[in-house]
Amino acid sequence: MLDLTARIAHENNGKIPGSRNVNGGLTLAHAPLARLLGVYDADEAYLAGRWTMSQLRDTVQLTATLSPCPLPVGELPSRTGERITWTERLIASKESLDIWQRRLVYYAMYYLAATVMLRDSQLSVLPFDPLKTQEFTRPDGSTYIKHTLSAYKTKNRHAAVPTSVVVNGRVARIIALLHRLQRALGYEPRRSDTTGVPFLFDQLLATPLGKRSHGMARDGLYLDLSFPKMLKEGARELYDRGVTKRSLDDIDISMRHVRITSAQAYAVREHGQALAAAFGQWDTAAVARGYVGDVYKLITPIDPDEAADLVHQDAGRRLHRAYTHRPELTGKGQARLDQTIETNLAALSNPQPLTPARLKTLGKRNRNIEQGPLTLCLYQIEGALCGGKGKPDFRLCLPGQCRNSVMTPADRARYELMRRQHLALKSDVLRRAADKMHDANPDIAAEFADTTDDELHAIITAHIDEYIRAALEDRA
Repeated sequence: MLDLTARIAHENNGKIPGSRNVNGGLTLAHAPLARLLGVYDADEAYLAGRWTMSQLRDTVQLTATLSPCPLPVGELPSRTGERITWTERLIASKESLDIWQRRLVYYAMYYLAATVMLRDSQLSVLPFDPLKTQEFTRPDGSTYIKHTLSAYKTKNRHAAVPTSVVVNGRVARIIALLHRLQRALGYEPRRSDTTGVPFLFDQLLATPLGKRSHGMARDGLYLDLSFPKMLKEGARELYDRGVTKRSLDDIDISMRHVRITSAQAYAVREHGQALAAAFGQWDTAAVARGYVGDVYKLITPIDPDEAADLVHQDAGRRLHRAYTHRPELTGKGQARLDQTIETNLAALSNPQPLTPARLKTLGKRNRNIEQGPLTLCLYQIEGALCGGKGKPDFRLCLPGQCRNSVMTPADRARYELMRRQHLALKSDVLRRAADKMHDANPDIAAEFADTTDDELHAIITAHIDEYIRAALEDRA
């Protein structure tokens, strides 16, 4: 330890890393320095630290900000736009890297719970290597990546049932990051007692190198009652550091509400039917009905016939709204929309209320109408740039450019917000994607040139709120 400490002092003008003791005074950070040397015994580290300080004496100066880690601290854009380090220093201590290791793992679990709607029981048996990544070629010769997550259904089942769901690139990066962490910790993944295969969220994944997990700790990790506190503490640190725009101190976080809140958020999105087909699989019909009554119909298909009825009602409601808001729409699919409106003009112009039965009938006559993430699609195979076979493939959609595409103001606001978010992340790949979005629909950027991100959010939210309110009230 003397050699390491002397080298650090030489490289930092006589300064060496210190840590606060129980009285608030600075002492040599002997435990973190010992861990850099592969020594994890607290008593041994303490004795080595005392001897080191007895040799160096007044030739060095202790500081609470010096990072003994040989790696640079990553920088992020602050609230004011300048780039700052996300933490003051990297040091292997309980209040620094140790707690952030644990937070990282739990935040990853939370992201999966919130976006893929996995329960704790499903996270606990998630395979260690759950991701399958494939590259596909579009009709125009360009390629795209598809990530498929393998998991298990566990609710109300005697045995875990294998299943899979397509996930985004962020999930893929999270899994890759957790694999890097496992390799750094150097432990062998254990097998789940439930499935018999190695599982990802092992207690060892959140245990610092060289330390032991609590004697009463379970084999796996769970988003239990302690997680909201951990989430808020991490958010507060990043906010105080100037990295994030807000803390979570004023947010009431309950893990019991995570999945259902996420499900409702999916339900009110424009492509809720596609999301329901993907994420509704985690629940049985009985469980689904037990959440929020009829609202959950918009989240999880209860049975095939009922799901089909909801899809037809949605298509009918979309068409009627396109008819009543025709001047607000843009996109190269307007000609096909006008033809569809003319064909259904008698039903659309009928002054009588559009009941669920009438909406369902209207939707059955226009099964090619489907809402995507960024556009309303009036699918016809002729001129379909997505190359979808029999139905639109929204992963390859070109909003506004396809002859099937019609965009509402909310679609255009979402499109512009996505373009700005791509630019804000300062990634070369995302910047090229943002440039392609601008080149494809330059009028959208011009339309919202004087509109802030918050105002774009407000446009989207108002549209979603009004649409879901109409759906729940069985009106157009």
